[in-house]
Amino acid sequence: MSGNETERKLNEAFAQGQRLIFWYDEAGEYAGEIDSLKLDATLLKLTGKDYFRTKVLLEHEAMDRRFLVYAPFARPRDEENPLADTVHYSRVFSTDRISEVMAGMGIPANLRPALATYPLFWRSNARIDKFTALDIQPLTEENIHIAILCALSGSRVVHFDEVVKRLLEGGVERGQTLLESFGQMGALDTFWTFCEKFYGLCLTAPSLDRLIATLLCTYSAAQHAELPERLRNYVTSKKNNVSVFLSNFMANANTSGVFDGLSADYTGRLQVREALEAMPTETLLSLDAFAAVDEILLSKAVDVLLEEDPDRTIGGLDLPALKERRADSGLHFSEKFGDYYRMLLHARELMLLTREPLHFSTAREMAETYRKDLYRGDMAYRKFCLLYEQAEHKQTYEKLSGLVERLYVNEWQDRMTRQFSDLLEQSSRDALGMPLQEKFASLQVKPRVGKERTVVLISDAFRYECGRELADILNRDVKFDAQLETMVTALPSITDLGMAALLPHRDIRVSEDFSVSVDSSPCANMVQREEILKRHYPNALCLKLDAVLSMGKR
Repeated sequence: MSGNETERKLNEAFAQGQRLIFWYDEAGEYAGEIDSLKLDATLLKLTGKDYFRTKVLLEHEAMDRRFLVYAPFARPRDEENPLADTVHYSRVFSTDRISEVMAGMGIPANLRPALATYPLFWRSNARIDKFTALDIQPLTEENIHIAILCALSGSRVVHFDEVVKRLLEGGVERGQTLLESFGQMGALDTFWTFCEKFYGLCLTAPSLDRLIATLLCTYSAAQHAELPERLRNYVTSKKNNVSVFLSNFMANANTSGVFDGLSADYTGRLQVREALEAMPTETLLSLDAFAAVDEILLSKAVDVLLEEDPDRTIGGLDLPALKERRADSGLHFSEKFGDYYRMLLHARELMLLTREPLHFSTAREMAETYRKDLYRGDMAYRKFCLLYEQAEHKQTYEKLSGLVERLYVNEWQDRMTRQFSDLLEQSSRDALGMPLQEKFASLQVKPRVGKERTVVLISDAFRYECGRELADILNRDVKFDAQLETMVTALPSITDLGMAALLPHRDIRVSEDFSVSVDSSPCANMVQREEILKRHYPNALCLKLDAVLSMGKR
C-alpha cells in the first residue's frame, strides 16, 4: 500500500469518529516511513516498555485527542498486554505490503509463499515500485521468483536471461556487488537455482567466475569445438539456452564491449589459447567467442604468405575464402580483425601479380593493360601499407611487410619500369594512344567555357589506381556520374612542367636550369599561373586547398 493510500484509510477512520487506532506492524515494514504520514491525529509509537505511561495518556490526560498507536512488533497476547482492554474498545488497523502488492497486481493467493520468501525485499518502496512495474506474464511461482531478481537487478523484462545480462554488463566487480545484494534480500539461492535450471551450472560451488566460464565453454562446445578435458568440466547440457543468451549478449551494442573484456580475461584465466592452438584448423573456423581464434588463423595465414605459397589453404579455405568466413559473415570479432584479413589479401594479390609474365609488344599495349588490370599491383601495395600502418600489433606482421616491400620494389616496380621504358624508347608519347597532358586545357576546359562552371582539382602525384578507386567511390552515389580518363604526362615528369602543361598555351619552354615558362611568362607559383589563366578566361581563379576548406557555405 502506498503512503497516500495508508493515510487515506487511517484519516477516513478518524473522520468517522474513531478516537484510538492501534497498528501492530509485526515485520516492522512501515517503521521507516511512519513519521512521514500526514494524519488527522497524533502519532504515538510504542516501544514495548512504556505501557503504563501510554495508558495514562490515552485514558486520562488526552481524552479529547485522537491517536494512532503504532507498534513495530507483533500484537501481544491479552494476558501479556497491559493495554489489552484499551485495544479491545479501540480499532486495530493492519496491513502488510505483500497483501497490498498481491491485491494491486491481481496475484492469486497460492503465490503468497513465493512472495513471502523475501521478507526484507518488501521493506523498501523503491523495490516494491520496481516489482509492481513489471509485467509478470503468466503469473506463476517461477516468474514471481524471477521478477524479484529482475527488480533487484534493474531488469525491466521478466526473463532470467535479462537478470544475467544485468549481472554481467557492468563487469565482474559490479557483478559481485549485485550478487551480494541478492544475498542480502535472501534471493541468492534462487539465482543459483535458476542458473542450474537454464544454463546447467553446477551448484556444488556456484560462483560468478564459474558461471562465466560455463557460458563461454558451453557456447564454444555448441559450435562443435572439441575442448580439452579441463575445459569440458565447464560444458553443460544446456547448449541451446547458453548459445541464445551469449549470442544476444555478444550482439547487443550495450554489452558487446563488456563481452570482449570478459572473453579476453577468461582466455587467460582458462588458458584457452593453448586449447585453441591444439584444435584442428577446420574447427577454429566457426568459433567466435575468443579473439584468440582469429589471432591464430591470421598467424597461419601469415606463415603461408611468408613461404610465398599464396594458394595454399588454411583449414581447407584459401585466403579469400578465409577472409569471407571470418570477416564478412557477421562473426563477433569480424570488425576487430576485418582489416587484418584485408591486409593479407592485398599482400596475396601483389604476390600473385608479381608472378604473372610481362610480355608486351608495344608501349601502347602495356599502357592499355595497366589501365585495365595491372594497376591492381600498385593498389594492393598502397592498401597493404595503409592497413599495416594502422595495425595495432605491427610486430606480428613485420616480416610480411618486409616481403611485400621487396616484392613491390624488385619484382613489380623494377620489372614494370624497365619494360615500359624499353618499349617507350622504341616509339613516342603519341604512340601510346592517349591524349598528351599539354592538351588538357584545349580538350577538357575550352569546350566547357560559357556553358558550365568548371572546377579543376590538381593533386600532385595522384596515381592512376587512386583515381580508379575514387571514381568507383563516387559512382556508388546516384548523385554522381564519374568518368575516368587518362593522359600522357609531359617529359621530364616534374611538377613544374606538369603544372604548366595544364594551362592554356601556345608554347611551353624548359630552360637549362629546369625553370618553366608559358608563352614567355614565368609560371613558378600560383599567382603567375593565375595571371596566365586569366588571359584566356578572365573569371578564372586559382586557390590553394586550405583557402577552399576555410570558406563557409554560400
